[in-house]
Amino acid sequence: MKKYRFIKRGPLFTLGSWLLWLIILPIITPFNRIFNGLRFKNKKVLKRFKKIGFIICCNHVHTFDALSCARAVFPHKADFLTLSENTTDKRYGWFIKNMGGIPLGKTPRERVDMLEDMADILLIEKRPILILPEGHLIRFCPEVREFHGGAAHLALKTGVPIIPAAIVYRLSKNRKKLLFSLEFSDPIFPEGTKAELNDKIRDKIVFLTRGNAEAVANKIEIRNLN
Repeated sequence: MKKYRFIKRGPLFTLGSWLLWLIILPIITPFNRIFNGLRFKNKKVLKRFKKIGFIICCNHVHTFDALSCARAVFPHKADFLTLSENTTDKRYGWFIKNMGGIPLGKTPRERVDMLEDMADILLIEKRPILILPEGHLIRFCPEVREFHGGAAHLALKTGVPIIPAAIVYRLSKNRKKLLFSLEFSDPIFPEGTKAELNDKIRDKIVFLTRGNAEAVANKIEIRNLN
């Protein structure tokens, strides 16, 4: 099987990647808890899948959403799908790749190879993969946008469960800042068509984020009053 050309699995890369994780996560986690109010809800659902691969699908509305998902599955190492330019950027591409970034690919052939590699991660390496199906980051977006179908396609191809997750906003006690929690839903086991499964995933995340629009609107209203 042809390996996707951006994915590295050599021993030196693997060692360096783990060392970077062990350095970054102890810094990012207390930072998020102190300054962003990070809380985890229903994280226990992840324990059911310690020995198999699974897919986490999360809304893409915060700078630290991917790292927060990574912290939730630690000590497992979660790879994540990202835009190709994020892994080739001269300033931070090395960081994205070492943290587990899998580039989406720019051609149909590259995307087929990428899906094959992701299937290997799930079925052979038995590790989780994070997919942000909205594609682009829009910070504090109050709505769940349309989903790309990659997660549903991969789940149907491999048979692994999908765990919907969501960044859920709340106002701080002084009502001056938006804090966030990372909430997990019960798993979805793949069945039906890709479109049907994609809708199920999105519906779960819409339910988890049902209070986001009000929290963001209240923050904007308070800011305007000041």
